[in-house]
Amino acid sequence: MRLIHAIRSSLLKKTILVIMAVVLLPLSIWTFLYFDALSRNHYNNKIRSVQNAMSQTIISMDNVMELCVKFGWVLADDSKINDLVKYQQIDQTIITQTMYHIKPLLNIIMYQNDYIKSIRIVHNNQTLFNIYDLLYREEKLADRISRIHQLTPEMRFPKTAIEYCQEGHLYPFTDNFQADRDIWYIYTIIDTTSLNQYVGFIEVVVDHLRFCQPIANMPKEPGESVLLIDRGGTVLFSSGAAADLGHEALQLTGDGIHTLSQDHTRMTAISYELKNIEASLVYLIPQANLSLAEDQWVFMFFAILIMICSLFVLSILLSRLVLKKLLAFSSHIEQINHTQADHIYPIRSHDELGILINTFNQMIMRLHAAFERERELLYAQLTNQLKPHFICNAMDMLRIKAEKAGQNPIATAAMQIGKFFRYSMVPAKITVSLRDELNDTINYIQLVNQLRESPIEHSLSMDAWIEQHLADVQVPKLILQPIVENAVRHGLVKRAIGYISIDLKRSEDILVIQVEDNGIGMNEEQLAAVRQNLQTDNNDENSSVHGLGLANVIKRLDFQFPGRSTFDIQSQPSVGTRVIIRIQIS
Repeated sequence: MRLIHAIRSSLLKKTILVIMAVVLLPLSIWTFLYFDALSRNHYNNKIRSVQNAMSQTIISMDNVMELCVKFGWVLADDSKINDLVKYQQIDQTIITQTMYHIKPLLNIIMYQNDYIKSIRIVHNNQTLFNIYDLLYREEKLADRISRIHQLTPEMRFPKTAIEYCQEGHLYPFTDNFQADRDIWYIYTIIDTTSLNQYVGFIEVVVDHLRFCQPIANMPKEPGESVLLIDRGGTVLFSSGAAADLGHEALQLTGDGIHTLSQDHTRMTAISYELKNIEASLVYLIPQANLSLAEDQWVFMFFAILIMICSLFVLSILLSRLVLKKLLAFSSHIEQINHTQADHIYPIRSHDELGILINTFNQMIMRLHAAFERERELLYAQLTNQLKPHFICNAMDMLRIKAEKAGQNPIATAAMQIGKFFRYSMVPAKITVSLRDELNDTINYIQLVNQLRESPIEHSLSMDAWIEQHLADVQVPKLILQPIVENAVRHGLVKRAIGYISIDLKRSEDILVIQVEDNGIGMNEEQLAAVRQNLQTDNNDENSSVHGLGLANVIKRLDFQFPGRSTFDIQSQPSVGTRVIIRIQIS
């Protein structure tokens, strides 16, 4: 029961982990991708909304500046204003009539546009004087016009320049008058001659705060600010959170999106250039405003936590449902293990579990059949053990009796036969040392010489390594004796003087055993037939009295050294036969 509980616990845990891993991995990837896409959308939407607001603000400010420029054009092209500032020796009546025309026109323009602070006509006509602060005589007009050209060498508007003046600075053309607030100057040159001789210019003064009112009206979240920066990096106007850009302000001129750090806070700056006034509108957004809100991350955390808990409960339910049949089957296996019975588990389904149970039942039946065969083989082995003992004891009795009768050759043969039986049948070893295998082979040759009229000569050679490790090298039992016996019975049967040589050597990690005789040999057809028989496992029944032929030797070599041994036969008629065995050893 403890094993069943361990199996149940292990399978349940693994199944739960597998289900959660299979579901949580794609769920986690999806959640990550979803919130990454959500964060990107939030960032893109924020940037897009800011860009839209900035575009509308820039359009509004450009429209204001272009309208003021057009007012300057209208006044500069007015014929009465041209005549007034052009001709000398103008009488008071003409001046009065002209001013009746000019003053209402200027009042209408200023009334309709509250961001225009004042409008003046600057000239150098000696017969004119300052009237209603609308006409202003400038003695150094040429210098002033030259300065206007220097402000904007390449004028964006024909004959027009724009200049910004901060609060407390002097008016450019009034030596003793200071601006009470930031203003913009728009200068439009009056050209009344074909030789481009300038006689004056129109000065339109725009209130800076009213001009920048669209910037102040832009929607902003906490921590955000909007700046108007000129090309020199000077902040002309700011709205929203305080921002001290310092030297980084120069990087924000022109169009683009920049990243900067302010007071250890990462900021994203979006800038657009206002080409009419040579300045840039900059919107500063803290990085926190571009990320998802904190409550959204908290919601995501609790949502994932709830999904994990729900998945865990669902995994337990699914695991128990799936493992119910499997646990019953494991209980049946545990019962078989304790009782060693061969009960067949009933198959109730044809799914994967049914296939597993069917395979298990077949395995149980095969194991039961193998167990019965093992019992039969064990009984036969116990019975057959009596036969070699009887033969060995009989050979010892025959040897003793032959020695007493003075029949030494018979006693020697009986002793050698007993040794051969003891080695080949008792005990049942799979491998023996190379020394024991050589001793058994020499004993067999000596036994054969006792029975032949002419003895067989033999030689044994080995290299130094083999001689040193004769007792260490392990080989399958009875791999040399069948080869020698095959040579005696088939190769040397018609030879008056027979000769067998056994040569052993080591080549790298290969043990090479070579057995060669001077028998009658075989031609190519006979040799091919022998090799074919060996490959098709056809044993030569006459090759050994024990039924151990060359094919038996090959099979035992393959069994003991799979893929690490070779068996080769070479032969020539009237010369002899050579058998070479190669075994890979460590």
